[in-house]
Amino acid sequence: MTPAPAPDGRHDDLDEADLAGLALLVPDDPSSLSADIAAYRRELKERTRGGLGSHPVLLRLTPFAVAAVIVSLTLASMVSALSPRAVGVLAAKPLASTSAAVGQVGGLLPDVTVPGTGNGALRQLRPGVVLLVPASCDSACAQTASVVWSQMSETGLRLLLVTVGGTLTQPVTLDVGSTVPDPHGALAAAYAPQGVTAVLVAADGTVTDVLRGLTPASSLLAPLAALTSG
Repeated sequence: MTPAPAPDGRHDDLDEADLAGLALLVPDDPSSLSADIAAYRRELKERTRGGLGSHPVLLRLTPFAVAAVIVSLTLASMVSALSPRAVGVLAAKPLASTSAAVGQVGGLLPDVTVPGTGNGALRQLRPGVVLLVPASCDSACAQTASVVWSQMSETGLRLLLVTVGGTLTQPVTLDVGSTVPDPHGALAAAYAPQGVTAVLVAADGTVTDVLRGLTPASSLLAPLAALTSG
């Protein structure tokens, strides 16, 4: 009959035949192996001093301690790999010199200052996305803005939410953040937005795409990936 383990979980009196029938249990919490890891470290110190050379009982414990260390390190690595990581803001490149006109793909954003952001020029929003919502934005429009914004929020791009055609006229709350007014109507004039519209801006300040009439089913994954990889 196989003896029960001691209170500390050790099987000091097991022979090799008994050990072969044991199952290795992987704990959910790696910290529960701290006692075994500490014991293993003490054993290593003793072995270094020559204290384990003739101690068969302690030598039999070493495989358990080694297994505990391997399992703990493996689980810790998995937890680290699966943990969410903060996404940093992507670096801007020098502003491009382009012959394309403002409002065209390949051109720059209008050269205006964005209200509510200090003295920041709109062209500093690179790489980034300007999301344009109409002043008449209703609940369906707000849902679209929320879905689109969620696709952009973890990309590291600079984001700006702008109301075009005046201030919001409907009692709608955009849960994606505060809107700023269109500076001098420059964005509406340049990009002729239809419904919820996204203006995508590369790291060098050039507009790479203008996506009009977005819906909750619209996917921006491909154009956003192109921005973040460039």
